[in-house]
Amino acid sequence: GPVIEVSGDTGAIIASVRSGPVRMTDVAYNSTDAEWLVVWDEQFGANVDDYDVFLQRISADGALIGGALTISASIQMDAEPTISYAANVNRCLVVWRQDPGVTTGVNDQLILGRVLSGSGASLVGPFVVDNPQGQQFAPSAAFDGTRWYVVASDVHSGNWDIVGRFVSTDGVPGTIADPDTAADHAERPSVDFAGGVYCVAWEKGPDGAHAIVARTVNPDGTFASAITTVTVTGSENRQVDVSAGDGLFLFTWQRHDAAGPKDIYARIATSALAFQTGEIPANTTPGNERTPRAAFSTLNHQWFVVYSEPKSGNLELYGTRIATNGTFFSHERLTTNSGADRRAEIAYNPAKNEMLVAHVFGATPPFRVRAVRWSMDYTAPVA
Repeated sequence: GPVIEVSGDTGAIIASVRSGPVRMTDVAYNSTDAEWLVVWDEQFGANVDDYDVFLQRISADGALIGGALTISASIQMDAEPTISYAANVNRCLVVWRQDPGVTTGVNDQLILGRVLSGSGASLVGPFVVDNPQGQQFAPSAAFDGTRWYVVASDVHSGNWDIVGRFVSTDGVPGTIADPDTAADHAERPSVDFAGGVYCVAWEKGPDGAHAIVARTVNPDGTFASAITTVTVTGSENRQVDVSAGDGLFLFTWQRHDAAGPKDIYARIATSALAFQTGEIPANTTPGNERTPRAAFSTLNHQWFVVYSEPKSGNLELYGTRIATNGTFFSHERLTTNSGADRRAEIAYNPAKNEMLVAHVFGATPPFRVRAVRWSMDYTAPVA
């Protein structure tokens, strides 16, 4: 489908402030109303750290539905939003990082949330999802059919942890289940749900030697597995994403070894974290591929992994299909323009067998949010 301009100039809907650059985005599919929900953060005002959070509804055919909806427009920094949809109640949870002092200090940042109807109307919140000691950032959320599980990074007293908490569909925070509180460096988690368990993946280890690890969590908050290493080789593994499909989990990440460029790898495991493949070289072509994100096509029984890659002086979006047996296919180019396309997020529409890839666009500020629909109705050649 055509490129969809999502964010436009949202400054007009907020009084006495101006439009600013976008930093992060996320997308979910509302299967009840057959529409996508795209969220993003956007800078406003004189303070460069003052960000607000917005949401835009997009029809299954790619048309914008109404204008941008305000999720949070405080005088604090509200940034790094993520969204998770709950089909059985037609609600979604948006969570984000807030810095109350807009200072980027390390001791006062927390994770806030808001429960919305499927059409984006506010039902509950904003409320504090989790606020342990220190600084929380990089939240991720998934739904198990009853409640959400929200994970985030937490930095305190020189220690970097992965924290987690359950949230009901009425917006009530519940059981705390922290996947990693070891005295080391752990950050930037991703979570999804399949086979009766949540799977959380994150970066672990000192700078320059990050591994990707994972752990499964039961819906009651008990841990179904120990922390398990996903990566086999490589000196620096970052930006992991985990995606469920056919009862399996796909891990995909960005590798940057000292002697070479950034590449995209993946690996598949069962819900018991039994690995079904070795490391899959999803894209190791010359260049710096980065920030992979994945969603699963239930009709093709394939994941589609999207990422940024420099081409002809620009930063474009590419995708690689990966089957549940680990077979990966030729790379597909999603965007071709004179700007820079980065930080892609992806969601799947099973009714049309299409993906919506939302991403940050622009070579220089102010950045914007764009999206492109991508059909899964053909088979790419095996790589």
